[in-house]
Amino acid sequence: SKMLIHLCAALMVGLVLFILAGYATGNDGTGNESCGTLTISTQRRVWAIGLHYFWLAALAWMVMEGLNLYAIIVIVLGLNLESRYKWYRIVAWGAPLVIVIVTIGAAGTSVYGNA
Repeated sequence: SKMLIHLCAALMVGLVLFILAGYATGNDGTGNESCGTLTISTQRRVWAIGLHYFWLAALAWMVMEGLNLYAIIVIVLGLNLESRYKWYRIVAWGAPLVIVIVTIGAAGTSVYGNA
């Protein structure tokens, strides 16, 4: 279903970010702690923010899948599936974004690690 595609996409991006973060923020062996225009510390925080968002999005999609299953099995009303999917997409992609923005706004990027 469409919801499983969104869940798989969130999981896939989260896993790819996890793997790439290890390679992208590793020390290059020269003792140089900057890579490009961003320091390693800043890069790690950017990766951590991305990981935080996509793992929260995957969790939100699992919750939406559970709500959908509940609505299909328990609430056997002639509900419009397309309008529900629209709200599922808004909540599952939007709520994690709000959580990450509030986290950054309240505590800054220091909550994502020192190095």
